Amino acid sequence: MNTVIVQLFSMAMHRFAQRRQVRLLEQTISMFIRLWERDPERLFVNLIQFSKDSRWVLRYIAGRELYRFLQAGGKKAAEIWFTLADDDNLYVREGAAKGIVAASAVSFDEVWSFWEKAFSHPSDKVRQTAALTFIKLWEIPFVRERLLSVYSHLQSDSSAKVNTIVKTHIAPLLGKNDKPVVLTKHYVTTEELPVPSRLIDQVIGQERAVDIIKLAARQKRSVLLIGEPGTGKSMLAKAMSELLPASSLEDIIVELNEEERNVPRVRRLPAGEAERIIKQREKDVYTSVLTLRWIVGFACTVSLFVSVFYSVTRDNPIYIMGGLFAIPLFYWFGKTIKAKSTSQLPKFLVNHRNTSRAPFIDATGLHAGALLGDVRHDPYQSGGLEAMPHHLVEPGAIHLAHNGVLFIDEVSTLSLESQQSLLTAFQEKKLSITGLSPGSSGTMIRTEPVPCDFLMVLAGNLSDVDKIHPALRSRIRGYGYEIYMKTTMDDTEENRYKLALFVAQEVRRDGKIPHFTREAVEAVINKAKEMSGYPDKLTTRLRELGGLIRAAGDIAVQADSPVVLEEHVQQALIICKSIEEQMDSNQTSSSSSLQVSCKV
Repeated sequence: MNTVIVQLFSMAMHRFAQRRQVRLLEQTISMFIRLWERDPERLFVNLIQFSKDSRWVLRYIAGRELYRFLQAGGKKAAEIWFTLADDDNLYVREGAAKGIVAASAVSFDEVWSFWEKAFSHPSDKVRQTAALTFIKLWEIPFVRERLLSVYSHLQSDSSAKVNTIVKTHIAPLLGKNDKPVVLTKHYVTTEELPVPSRLIDQVIGQERAVDIIKLAARQKRSVLLIGEPGTGKSMLAKAMSELLPASSLEDIIVELNEEERNVPRVRRLPAGEAERIIKQREKDVYTSVLTLRWIVGFACTVSLFVSVFYSVTRDNPIYIMGGLFAIPLFYWFGKTIKAKSTSQLPKFLVNHRNTSRAPFIDATGLHAGALLGDVRHDPYQSGGLEAMPHHLVEPGAIHLAHNGVLFIDEVSTLSLESQQSLLTAFQEKKLSITGLSPGSSGTMIRTEPVPCDFLMVLAGNLSDVDKIHPALRSRIRGYGYEIYMKTTMDDTEENRYKLALFVAQEVRRDGKIPHFTREAVEAVINKAKEMSGYPDKLTTRLRELGGLIRAAGDIAVQADSPVVLEEHVQQALIICKSIEEQMDSNQTSSSSSLQVSCKV
């Protein structure tokens, strides 16, 4: 019986593949996998048979489900993968590439033991398949160092197809994500300096913090950043979200609970799936409303025809009046159909359909409702005008940061109650949404627990540490890292070059100022040395330095200069003084004037 079922599925999948009916094919494959998942041994046997089948779609499935062969050991998985990676059919090779990516998520070390050998395999097809796999594996941050070790094989490959993949896809990928390669420290203007696109590579003077952030992103740990303003705390938090994989993102919707309306039901779906479901529901509602309205319109026409018929045949105008009275009732009924039907539709809480990276949510300064979620007040509540409870639910920052990073700067501004609720959500990885405003009708509504599995990055000044909830800080220390941001770095040639890169970054980020000459950069570096307060140090409080860079750029624009010169930086040093420095200057000049007048 099992063999017959497998053969029927095989025939159906082969037929759909021949007709290019992709959607039906994917549905059938999913149905087949779900059917045999409860019997892994039988599924394993079926996939082995598929890998040897003459129908390419079955070999494609065997390659795509490669991770299931790991239960028989890496040797068996390697044997099957190399066979499929050398297949004549391109779709089969693509399936093998997808299979490697899925298997890597299960046991990367086991996959690596045989996959790295593919780059020196004699078959061009195997090397081409390995190159395709390289592209997807690069999205996993912690495997990049290993991938770089095989990149040299790809660069020197003799296959034209492999070279095309390297030049078209892999080389730009590494250029976008890898650390910048310092070509030369001799430059005329900052336009010649390479600027990394990854935020983590743009952080300057905080090497220890960068290493810990990379480790925390890989191991899913939370972080407490303490330091003076402008030392890069928010940039590190954003950089952490870039290092997280986007493959685990989920959509979250809330829908009507027929059993308990004030406890809306919460559903988790793969990213992009929720929008498809809601659109399908909207389409179904539209179809049903259209059908009902057609019926109502038909009934209205019939009633009018009958009333006219009886009024004429029986010579009694009361029938006409009855028909005319029924028409407004039918019209009102038709108008209310849509409102009642659309109220049953689910509502988005989190939508990741077009999201390509893990979310980064800045919750700095948010009140409790915006942070933890809230339920809006319904001013009607009855009379047929009330809103469905699930349509009033609003997600909080903790829910929007699900599978991403939640960043809170100036953590001391959070009340102890909000910190306690934040700790609960952080520990449980889920939190129900209820109304938080006293007197609001939303306080009667409480959803099912909404997932909020986020990495928490708290930031603040040294004075804020004592105002953090002890239990919250203890949780971070037990399941994460505390980092104190440096305010200075050594005055070395390497660090001076990093400041030159910082100037180039700020110019590109601003987009409205010209590049700096080398002499202008030296003037900025001298200011950084002065700000450090030490003769052999440079400051890492780069926000103030960024203000100087933009002011010098504005002066250069005003002077119609194609580049920022040293004199522009010197002028910017004068106009960029703080309020306190300006007050001191005014007092000094006033004292000098008074002394001169006394002498006279």
